[in-house]
Amino acid sequence: MTEKTTTEKTTTERPDAGTTARPRRAGGAHLPGGAAGSPTDPEGVDAPTSDPAGVAPATPDQDEPETFDRPYVERLREESAGYRVKARRADVLAARLVTALAAGTGKLADARDLPYGEHLLDDDGVPAFDRIADAIDELIRERPHLASRRPTGSVEQGVRADEQGVSLLGLLRGA
Repeated sequence: MTEKTTTEKTTTERPDAGTTARPRRAGGAHLPGGAAGSPTDPEGVDAPTSDPAGVAPATPDQDEPETFDRPYVERLREESAGYRVKARRADVLAARLVTALAAGTGKLADARDLPYGEHLLDDDGVPAFDRIADAIDELIRERPHLASRRPTGSVEQGVRADEQGVSLLGLLRGA
C-alpha cells in the first residue's frame, strides 16, 4: 500500500539508528539541507548549520509526526499479535481450568453452568478454588435447579457391605 503525495514530508529516523531528521521529497529522495522550498528553509535562503554534512538538524518543536521505517513497524505489529494470541490462549485455558475445578466439586449438574469471570481468579490471574466454591454455592442459592441431582451418602438401597446373608435360624430366633 503506497501513497503518493505532492507535498513534501519530513521523516525522523528511529532514535537508535543514530541519524538526524532529513527533509524528503514526495518520492522519498533526500533534499539537501536548506534547499529552496524545503521545510527547513521555506524562503530558499541557506541557513547556517552546525552539521558539517549540510543537513539541518531536526528541531523538537516541529509539528510533524515521528515516523518509523516499515520493517520496524511490521516487526512491532507481529510481536503485538503474538502477545494477543498468547493472552487469548491463557484466557481459554483459565476458563477450562475453572470448569474442571467446578466439576471436581460435584455440586453442579453441569459445571459449564458456572459463568467464567475475573472474580474467580486470584491476584496472579490463576483460578482460586475457594472463590470457585463460593461462586458455586451462590449460584446454587440463586438457581437451585442447577445443583447436582446425584444422591450422596446412604440411600438404603443396593448391596451393603455389613450384611451377612439370610439365615433361617436367625429369623426364627428373632421372632
